[in-house]
Amino acid sequence: MAKRKGKVLIASTVAASLLALACVSACAPNGTGKAADSDTAEAASSERATIEEWRKMYPDQYASFATTGWNVDKGVKAGHYYMFQNMQQQDHANLDCMSCKTTQWDELSQVYDGSTPLADLVPEINSFFDCYVCHTDPETLEINPGIRSFDTKRETYIPDAPEGTILCGQCHTGYTPGFDIDTIYAERGAESAEKGPDEATGALKVSAGHPDVEIFYDSTHADMGLTCIDCHMPTIENANGQPMTNHNASGRLTDNLEALETCLDCHSSKGIEDAAQMRDFVRNAQAELNAKGEEARALISQLSDMLKEATAAGEESEALDQAREDYSRASYNLTYVEGKHKLGNKVAHDPEEQHGIVAQAAELAQHGIDLLS
Repeated sequence: MAKRKGKVLIASTVAASLLALACVSACAPNGTGKAADSDTAEAASSERATIEEWRKMYPDQYASFATTGWNVDKGVKAGHYYMFQNMQQQDHANLDCMSCKTTQWDELSQVYDGSTPLADLVPEINSFFDCYVCHTDPETLEINPGIRSFDTKRETYIPDAPEGTILCGQCHTGYTPGFDIDTIYAERGAESAEKGPDEATGALKVSAGHPDVEIFYDSTHADMGLTCIDCHMPTIENANGQPMTNHNASGRLTDNLEALETCLDCHSSKGIEDAAQMRDFVRNAQAELNAKGEEARALISQLSDMLKEATAAGEESEALDQAREDYSRASYNLTYVEGKHKLGNKVAHDPEEQHGIVAQAAELAQHGIDLLS
C-alpha cells in the first residue's frame, strides 16, 4: 500500500494504462489545426481540462506528440509519450522520481512519502506529464512551467534563461546550482562523498544527471537567441496546410528534415545547401564526438582495472589517491556529455564545450594511468 502522510486529497480517476499528452511548447490558438468544439472549450475553461479535452481541441498537436521517440530504431517505445509506461517498468521508481515528471507532484508530495513506490501511486495519478507541464490553460495557451517542484529551483538553476529553454529545463537539467562543469562537479561530488567511495576502485561515483540546459546555456546557438523549442519543436504544416507546432519533442532532429530546414539560415553560409546535407553534417559531428568519447572511455576503463587491482591488494599512496580523483572526474565528464544518451547525440547543444570536456576526460584518465604505471 502507498505510504500516506494524511488524508487522501487526490481522486483516483484513471487506470495505469492512461497515456498523457505533454504539450512542451506554445501552440498558437490560431492556425494550428485546433478543433472547433465549443462544448469541450467551455468545459476545459471552467476547470482543469482532461487529456481527452486537450486532444479534441488540438488533435494535430496530439497526433505529433503521440509518436515514438529516439529509441524507435531499437524496438523501444521511448520519449515523453511513453514515459508513464516506461517508468512503471522501473522497480526503483518512487514519488521522488516523479518530481519532474507529473504536474501532480506537489499534491502527491503533501499526501505521500517520497519513497512511496510508483506502482502504489498509479491509481492516484491522472495527469502524468500532461499539457499543464507547460500551458496554464487550454484556451489562452499561456506558457508557464507547470512542474511545481521546479518553482523552488528555477531562480538558482536557470534564473535568466529564456522561456523556451526554461520549459524544457524543468526536467532536462543537472539540478545543481551553476552552469560550468567545475562548479557542478564540486556540488555533486560533495553529495557523493557522503555516500562513500566505490568498494572496488576506492573512487567516488559522481552522477551527472542530464545537464542539457547547462551545456546549452552559453553556447553559440543560445547566444544567437535560440531556445530548446526552436529546434526540437519547429513550426510545420498540418494536412490542411495550416502552420502548427510539432510536439514530437522526443524525436531526433536528424530524423526531422523540417526541423533541420531552420538550420540553413546560418549553415548555408558554410556550403550546406539543403536539409539532407544538414542532417549529414550533424551526423558527422555526432560520430566525431562519439569517437573521441570512446577513446576516452577506453582509457577510463584501463584506469579502472588498475584501481581495482591496487585496491584489492590493499595499496595506499598519494599517487593512488590522485589516480582515484582522476578516475572520478574523467568518468563524470563522459556521463555529463552523454546525458543518458549515446555520447555524441547532443553535440549540437555546444560542440566546443563538449569536445573540451571529453578531451579533459581522456587527459585525466591518462594522468591516472601514468601515476600507477
